Amino acid sequence: MLQGLTRFIRTYYTFLLFLFLEIIGLTLFLNQHAYQRFAFLNSSNQLTASLYDGFRGITLYLDLNHSNQILVQENLRLHKQLNDVKIRTPYQSYQHGDFKFVSARVINNSIHKRRNMITIHAGRNDGVRPDMAVISPAGVVGVTYAVSANYCTAVSLLNEQFKLSAKIKKNGYFGSLTWNTGHYQDATLTEIPTHVNIELGDTIVSSGYSSIFPEGYMVGRIEEIILPPGSNFYDIKVRLAVDFKSLDYVYLVDNRNKIELNGLQEMEKEVFHD
Repeated sequence: MLQGLTRFIRTYYTFLLFLFLEIIGLTLFLNQHAYQRFAFLNSSNQLTASLYDGFRGITLYLDLNHSNQILVQENLRLHKQLNDVKIRTPYQSYQHGDFKFVSARVINNSIHKRRNMITIHAGRNDGVRPDMAVISPAGVVGVTYAVSANYCTAVSLLNEQFKLSAKIKKNGYFGSLTWNTGHYQDATLTEIPTHVNIELGDTIVSSGYSSIFPEGYMVGRIEEIILPPGSNFYDIKVRLAVDFKSLDYVYLVDNRNKIELNGLQEMEKEVFHD
């Protein structure tokens, strides 16, 4: 090995001497010129950082298969937990202000009939009763109708007999929302006067002017504004926020003050004979 090293030095003696002198000269130059020294160090740091970044990228790429396997296993574990939850706890409930919320699974749902209904896996044993609002994370779904011990049916928003008091979020003007379009993504908002400033894309929410639905729950967005000839009110086409084709979990909302509110409204009707 020593003989090989000696042979190497003899062969490249001139080049090694030149390289050695260059290093000494560069060192002396940088020690005497601060700006050049800073520029040299900065360039070397950038080069080092680029090399580290490149090596890190290669390492992550080579480890990608292992990371994907971990993610697959984690997803499998979460799906198993979710299935366990669906089987063991078909519903949960909690209260917020004057309203009680019960979460439940949708087990049957129609969208192509004139009077569509929804069957839900929650019933009287879970605190469900008729005339409870049904909502999803996306918005308004319907109202409970018939209730058994463990199940209930709900009148879907996609039902020609369903009417919802809804308002334009930005200005508070309210009207009546009905489903008369025959399409599962659209409904019609009426009773909005023509002097009201409305635009395509405006948000429509529940008005809260009933004892069933809380105020401010998403209904949809204005898709088309129609002014019938000779009318002082718009017919507003609303693109519904809820995708009724993919309903899975919903919340049943019970207004704890509903009986009191209904009693006052009945008294008002008797007084004014409305």
